[in-house]
Amino acid sequence: MIAYIEITKDHQYEFALNRIEELLPLMTDETPSDDKNAVELTLVSDVVEAYEKDYYLISKPTIGQLIGFYLEKLGMSKKELTMSIGVSQSRVSDYISGTHKI
Repeated sequence: MIAYIEITKDHQYEFALNRIEELLPLMTDETPSDDKNAVELTLVSDVVEAYEKDYYLISKPTIGQLIGFYLEKLGMSKKELTMSIGVSQSRVSDYISGTHKI
């Protein structure tokens, strides 16, 4: 029988994250789900996820953050974006900084 463990302190959370990092390289696509390391990884991951939901909520990104993310992903500059959509550079900067709402 496996007892449920709950993380209640940051040092426990850090320990669990480190353990996940140790276990991940041991997993392959062929690792059976009943392998002891796979079971431990699943359990520790579930406990970490529960802790993160309580203490590390990730808020939804702003439109500006999304624009910045995709510019970086595409390797596109603000200037290139402004030329392709026909909006001034200052307006694009305003969108990204959040000073102008879309």
